[in-house]
Amino acid sequence: MIVEKKIQDFLKARISVPIYMEKPPNPPKSYVIIERVGGAESNWISQGTFAIKSIGPTLYKAATLDHDVVTAMHDLTTIDNISGCVLNADTNFTDITTKEYRYQSTYLINYMED
Repeated sequence: MIVEKKIQDFLKARISVPIYMEKPPNPPKSYVIIERVGGAESNWISQGTFAIKSIGPTLYKAATLDHDVVTAMHDLTTIDNISGCVLNADTNFTDITTKEYRYQSTYLINYMED
């Protein structure tokens, strides 16, 4: 199983909004998107950079959802084959052109593929 799917399943069990890997055609008011934005490998251990976007109908709801994601991600290393998860950045990422309220947390995650 690819690591993105493991993270998606992990968050689905802990967050009460839909978790996607891309923006759906008709998105709900609140949801989360997982996106791998980079990575490397050394000695069969992979390191990926992941952006997790929390989208909500208000800035407060997006911030609250982001907080829930950050809290949940503290336990990501309980998943088999994931050995490290470090929060690299956590920012307001609101799209000012569409007024889509979102926060983005970026993680460096160490893992081994199955």
